[in-house]
Amino acid sequence: NFKPEFETFISETYTKQALSPEMIFGYVYAVLHSQKYRTTFEEFLKTDFPKIPFVDDYGKFKKLSELGNELIEYHLMKKVPSKNTVRFAVSGTDELTKIKYDDNKLFINNNQYFSGIPKEVWEFYIGGYHVLDKWLKSRKGEKLTYKDIEMFIKISSIIAETIKIMEKIDKIRNYLKIIKKSRQFLIPLLGTVSMLMAQGQKRKLANCPDNRFIACTNTNISN
Repeated sequence: NFKPEFETFISETYTKQALSPEMIFGYVYAVLHSQKYRTTFEEFLKTDFPKIPFVDDYGKFKKLSELGNELIEYHLMKKVPSKNTVRFAVSGTDELTKIKYDDNKLFINNNQYFSGIPKEVWEFYIGGYHVLDKWLKSRKGEKLTYKDIEMFIKISSIIAETIKIMEKIDKIRNYLKIIKKSRQFLIPLLGTVSMLMAQGQKRKLANCPDNRFIACTNTNISN
């Protein structure tokens, strides 16, 4: 259940709509993945919990919520992109002895590499968390198994899809004006990657077994 003050805030903002917790969470998740939001509130986010702006336009709320929930499905790996360009085709020892990115190729040793990784996917960060680099470094010196290789390809394709959805979030008409003018509600995101994404803090993932998930999130807006 949501806290009473948050329920009041939502009912006053969307007087003619019944919003489910999933819709609200999806909306919050979308806002936290908006580059415009992060840029606009950059200084504030360095020192405090994220302050989530709730748009008055229900249509835009619904669209953002849908995009946020789509991101959640990808980040929990309940959904995986049907197409991806990443390949691991060169035979070898599969030992991870180096990590070097060059021209859409990510080398794991002198001979083997993952191909088809765009620069923006390789450079993708969640706050201070360099996703692909961190995943590989945690396995450096080991021999990658078939499941490891499969997982890395999935994560890479999910990051590519995440970037596309983030662009869709920021392309919503007049979104920059909306987030500057809309009413806001302080959302404490305690010990979660969502907070890290918004604040840019360098901390370790919590509650993400085996580093499988790109993001693990909980919002402290409920009792």
